[in-house]
Amino acid sequence: MVEEPTRKLRAIMFADMVGYTALMQQDEGSAHGQRERQRAVLSELVPRHHGTILQHYGDGTLSVFGSAVEAVECAVEIQRELGTDPRVPVRVGVHSGDIVQDGEDVYGDGVNIASRIDALSSPGGVLVTGKVFDEIKNHPSLPTVSLGRIRLKNVKEPQSVFAIASDGLTVPTKAEVKARASLMAGHCPEAGDLGDGPVSGPSSPAGLGEIFLKSVRERALVQWALIYLVVAWVVVEIVKFLAGHFTWPGIISQGTAVAAFGGFCIALVVTWFHGEKGRQRVRRSEVLLYTTLVLATGGALTMLPGSPLTEAATVRSGAVIASVPDERPAVAVLPFENLSGDGANLYFASGLHDEVLTQLQRVAALRVISRTSVLEYADGENRPNMRIIAGNLGVDFVTEATVQRIGDRLRVNVQLIDARSDDHIWAESYDRQVDDAFGVQSDIAEMIADALAASLTDEERGAMTRPPTADPEAYRLYLQGRDYVLRPGYRLENFTAAEVLYQRAVVLDPLFALVRAELSRVHGLMYWENFDPSAERLAAQMADAEEALRLDPDLPQAHGSMGWAYYVTGDYLRALQEYEVSLEGLPNDAETIARIGYTHRRLGDWDEVFAAFRSATTLSPRNATLYYDLGGHSFLANRRYEEAAEAYARAEMLAPDLHDAAIHRGHTFVHWQGQLDTLGAIVARLPQSLRLPEIELARVEYALWSRDPAAVLAYLGAMPGEVIETQLVYYPKPLFAAWAHRLAGDEDAAAAAFESARETLEALIVDTPDDERLTNSLGYAYAGLGRSQEAADRAVRAMRARQRAGLEISEAPARILAQAEMPDLAVPYLEALLEAYSPISVLTLGVDPLLDPIRNDPGFKALVERYAAPESGGS
Repeated sequence: MVEEPTRKLRAIMFADMVGYTALMQQDEGSAHGQRERQRAVLSELVPRHHGTILQHYGDGTLSVFGSAVEAVECAVEIQRELGTDPRVPVRVGVHSGDIVQDGEDVYGDGVNIASRIDALSSPGGVLVTGKVFDEIKNHPSLPTVSLGRIRLKNVKEPQSVFAIASDGLTVPTKAEVKARASLMAGHCPEAGDLGDGPVSGPSSPAGLGEIFLKSVRERALVQWALIYLVVAWVVVEIVKFLAGHFTWPGIISQGTAVAAFGGFCIALVVTWFHGEKGRQRVRRSEVLLYTTLVLATGGALTMLPGSPLTEAATVRSGAVIASVPDERPAVAVLPFENLSGDGANLYFASGLHDEVLTQLQRVAALRVISRTSVLEYADGENRPNMRIIAGNLGVDFVTEATVQRIGDRLRVNVQLIDARSDDHIWAESYDRQVDDAFGVQSDIAEMIADALAASLTDEERGAMTRPPTADPEAYRLYLQGRDYVLRPGYRLENFTAAEVLYQRAVVLDPLFALVRAELSRVHGLMYWENFDPSAERLAAQMADAEEALRLDPDLPQAHGSMGWAYYVTGDYLRALQEYEVSLEGLPNDAETIARIGYTHRRLGDWDEVFAAFRSATTLSPRNATLYYDLGGHSFLANRRYEEAAEAYARAEMLAPDLHDAAIHRGHTFVHWQGQLDTLGAIVARLPQSLRLPEIELARVEYALWSRDPAAVLAYLGAMPGEVIETQLVYYPKPLFAAWAHRLAGDEDAAAAAFESARETLEALIVDTPDDERLTNSLGYAYAGLGRSQEAADRAVRAMRARQRAGLEISEAPARILAQAEMPDLAVPYLEALLEAYSPISVLTLGVDPLLDPIRNDPGFKALVERYAAPESGGS
C-alpha cells in the first residue's frame, strides 16, 4: 500500500559545512574526516534535543524538531561543539513552517526557506527567521540581533532574519547577509547580450547622405523628436506655473529645463538605435552614449545656482542660508541603532547617542552636527550611502554605531568613516557592564576627537571623562528621561514621564547637577507650552536651575537652564549672560546658539538674530524648526517677505509634516501681496483627517478672511471640541461663529454667539488673569456685544502685558478696538504696527475682515493711502 504524503508543522534546521568542496580538492581525507565529525555531533545532539535527522546530503544535514526553542538550542550546542578542536566550519539556519514528507522525500516551502536561511549564515553562526524569533524572543539564553528583511531566491515574500548572539557564535553584519542574498538571487548575462553584433542585410551602394536620410525616415526620428519637444514644453510650463503659484525654489524650474534637454538627447539616441521596431540590439557603444548623456545632464544640474548638490540649501536672495565659513573638521554622529530587540531598552541607543554628541560639542576644535539634523538617518537599514549623508550635512566624517543590551551587559560597536573615500578611519567594540554606560560614551567621544586630530584641552578632556554622577541607576534614569524629552513634538505625556524619571534620579543622587538642570528645563517647557502655567511651576524651574549651578558652577547645561529660566520670566539680558557662559563650555551646541538668537529677537537686536540663525544652521543644516521659527518668523517680522517664504519652504522640505511652516508661508503672501490664493491652496491640501489645533485655526481663519460665512460655520461644525487652542490663541468656537453670522448679516445669531463666548471666557479668566490669549478673546467678545469700554480695557491690558514681557507688538489690540468701532484708538495703534517690527503691511489691512467696522473712517483711509507704496519684500 502506497503511503499518502503527510504535511506537518515543524521547526526545520539545515546545517552544512563551509568550504567542503574546495577541501575535497585539496585534501580528500581531511574533508571526509570533518564531514564524519559533523555527522557524529549532529547524530548525538539532535536526538538529545528531541529532534529527528531526516536526511544527510553531501556535507549537509536536514533535521526537524517539534519546538523552535529546542531547534535553536540544539543549533547553538552544535556550533559550540564543532567550534572546538578539531574545528569544523559549519553554518546553521532554522525556520518554522510546513514540511511535506512523501516516503523518503521531504519538501515544502518551509524546507526551501530554511535552506536559504542556512546559505546566508556564516561559519560558526546560527540564523533564524522571524517565525522562529517570535518563539524564542522571551528566552534570555537565546539573544538575537536583527539583520533586517531579506528577499530570498524563489521565495515570494521577504523574510525577517535574526542572528543568534549567544557567546561563542559568529554574528554576521547586515551588509554581509544582504550581499550573500544578492549573490544567491543574481545571474550572469548571456554572452553577447551587450555585444556589438552585426546587422543583417545586404550592403547598399547608396551614398552616406542617402543612407542617413533613409535611416531618419525609417526610424521616424523627426516625428518622435517633435512629439518629445511638445510634451517637454508642456511639462516645463506646468512646472513654471506651479513654482510661481507655490513659490517653489527657482532650482526646480531650472532643473526641469536642464533635465528636459538631457532627456531630449537620450530620446534621440533611443529612437536612432531602436526606431526600426526594435530590430537593433543594445550595443556597448549605445550604453556608453547613454551613460555620457546622463552624466552630462547630472553635471549640468549640479552647476545650477542653488543646486542642493553644491549648496546646503537654496534661496534666491542668499540671505536665508549664508553659511558661516568654518575650516574645522566636521563630523556627523548618526543615531545609534538599537539591537536590543525590545522597546524597554531603546533609550540606551538614543541616550548614548545624545550624550556622545554632548561630549563632542565641548570640543572647540571640531564642528559637530546637531542631533536634530541627523535624526532623519535613524533608520539604519534604509540610510543612503555615506557620501550622500555627508553632502546633505556638509561634513567629511560620519560616525555610526549599534547598541545592544543583553542582561547586565552593554555591547556597542562604533566606527568612524571618511565619507570622501568611504574609508574606515577607526572602529571599536565595547562589551561592558550596563553600569559603565558613561565610560563607554566618554571613550567614544575621546576616540573620535583623537582620530580627527582635534587637540583637546585639559579642561575639555577632563569634562569628557568626569562622570556626572557616581550612581549608575541615577544615570540610567537620566538617560531614560532624556529620551522622553528628545522625542518629537511638544507633548505633555513625554514631559510628564521625563519629570518623573528625573525626580527619581534626584532621590538616588541629590548631588546630580546635570539631572537638576534637565529637570529645570522640563519645568520651563511645562510652563511655556501652557501645560501648567502656574506660579509654582515657574518657581520650580528657577529653584532647580539655581540648585544645578550651586552643585556644579562650571556645568554648561546648568548655565543653559538658568538662561532658559530668565528667558521665561522676561529677564532677557541675564538670560543672554547665562547662554554665553553655556556656549563657552559647549561651543558646538546649535540649540544654545538658537536660544541666543531668540533672546536677541526679544531685545530687537536683529543683526544678532540673523547671525545666530546662520551659525545655528551651519551646525544644524537639517533642522526644520530653525528655518521655520528663528529664520522664517524673524524675516517676517522684518517684512523680508521673500526670504521668509523661502525659509518656510525650506522647513517644509525638511519636515513635510510641519504644517505650521506651510500655513505661515501662506500668511506671508497675505502680508506681502495682499492675496489669499497661496494660503487657500495650502489649506486645501492639508489632510482632512488631521485635527490639529493649528490646522483647524488655519481652515477657519482662511474661510473668515475669504468672507465665506457658510464655510466658517461648516468648519466649526465638523471640528471636535469647543475651543481652538494653541500656544498663542484661545478661541471658543462661538467667537468665530459670531463673526460668521455678522458677515452673513444675522445680528441676532451673532449676538447670541458673542454672549456664549463671553460667558466661557469670563469663567476661565478668573483662574488665569494674566493669560494674554484669554484677554484678547474676551476683548473680542465685549466688542461684539457693543461693550466698547470693556473691550478697550482688554486691548490696553493685552498691549501693556506684551510691553512688560518685551514681546513684539501684536495686531490683536488694534482688531479689538476696530471691532469696538473706536477708530480714534485703533488707527494710531495700526500705524504703530506698520512702523514697528511686525508682519503687518498695508495690504494686510485691506483684506482683514475684523477691520471692516472702521474701513470708512477718514483716519483709516488716510493711513492706508499713506502706506500704500508697494512692499519690496527684499532684504
